[in-house]
Amino acid sequence: MIDPDPADPDPSGCDPRIHLIAVKPAGDEFVRFEARLAILAARYIDTVRVTLVTAGEGDDDGDGSWPRRSTVLPTVVLMRAGRMVGEAIGDLPLRELDEVVRAAATWPATAEVAA
Repeated sequence: MIDPDPADPDPSGCDPRIHLIAVKPAGDEFVRFEARLAILAARYIDTVRVTLVTAGEGDDDGDGSWPRRSTVLPTVVLMRAGRMVGEAIGDLPLRELDEVVRAAATWPATAEVAA
């Protein structure tokens, strides 16, 4: 359920789902965090696409196209149509991660389309 490939499978921007990008520090310290992400991926399977990468992997070429992140704490960035609609930093409990996802899912996308 967690997409291991950070490449965007829909570069056209037509995918209506939110893209949750989770970057975790290297090592086994955040195994429970990964488990919470798997729960979110299952819970929001129709509305959220989850990508999990380890810090140091992915499109981090310094050009600003990859989300900013902590090197010592997990970082979650939620994107919709190329725009950031949510962010969380830290080894947060499931309840708090769920709140960030729900807030991003209810962010008024219609105003952005009309603009």
